Formats: sequence, C-alpha cells, structure tokens
Amino acid sequence: MKRFLLAVTLAVSAITLMAQGVVTGKVVDADNGEGLPGATIRVEGTTLGTISDVNGEFSLNVPSRGSVLIIS
Repeated sequence: MKRFLLAVTLAVSAITLMAQGVVTGKVVDADNGEGLPGATIRVEGTTLGTISDVNGEFSLNVPSRGSVLIIS
C-alpha cells in the first residue's frame, strides 16, 4: 500500500467578498506527485466535505475565508 503522506496543492479559485467562497485544489502523493483519488476533504467543525476525483482534484464551498480543511 502506498504511503499516505499527502501533499496538498490548493488553488483558491474564487473567494467572494461575502462570507462564502469556493476552494479548488488537488491532493497528490508526496512521493511521486500523482493525484490521489478518493481522498476526503472536509471543513473542520462542520459537516461540509467532498471527495477528490480520479485525478485527485476537488472543489468545495467553504463558509468563511478562515476555514480549515482536513484532508485524509
């Protein structure tokens, strides 16, 4: 089984001036840089979350600019 050290590259695509925004990014393997499908991305302290696609990419609506993402 692959070592599950993750490197996360987050590209903020659109943070609105209002309280909510969209964060997009890609979860990659730290050893080889390949995208990791099926990684869970959630907003700490909420029930909001998503799963990365077959390329390791994701998009998630976040409630505020200071939100913390938990990736596993």
